[in-house]
Amino acid sequence: KETVKLRLLLLDDEQDIINSLTRLFRKEYQIITFNDGNEALAYLAKNGIDLIMSDMRMPKMNGANFLSKSRKLHPHAIRLLLTGFSDMESTVRAINEGGIYTYACKPWDNQELKITLSKAAEHYLLKKEIRELGEKNIKSTVKLAKLNQSLETKVAQRTEALIAIQQKLQITLNTQNDLLLDALDMMSAT
Repeated sequence: KETVKLRLLLLDDEQDIINSLTRLFRKEYQIITFNDGNEALAYLAKNGIDLIMSDMRMPKMNGANFLSKSRKLHPHAIRLLLTGFSDMESTVRAINEGGIYTYACKPWDNQELKITLSKAAEHYLLKKEIRELGEKNIKSTVKLAKLNQSLETKVAQRTEALIAIQQKLQITLNTQNDLLLDALDMMSAT
């Protein structure tokens, strides 16, 4: 069974960093790259995405702002921030306000960054599975409620039919008792 690669959007204003990240992740993920936050947002408005990694410091729109806006377009995507040590205060604020999964510091260790992204991908897939199971549960509950209603309707119809049959049998029994009593009266009169 061939596994589908998760879609990873990379945003950094430095092309060399985009190239490095692309080389690092190209085997495991379907890579989409941008150097401009507004272009990336335009892409996200029309396309699905699973993982988003953005640089913090960029000239037109910082990474925290971009990730916050991307969250509105794709709330289930996992967002990661690339940041320098000097940006820690704004990074913590971005994590708290932007729903960012985690951050990685520049310069990064390739192996550590791969592990971080792998954990983010695993987190995304688990959340996706939970959403899908929740949807299945809702559908099953609705189906069960319909079946239960159908069963209740059938039980009510059958009960009604049994009551009608019982009433007919009672009338028949009463008629036969009356006939028997009449026959006994006629026999005893003679």
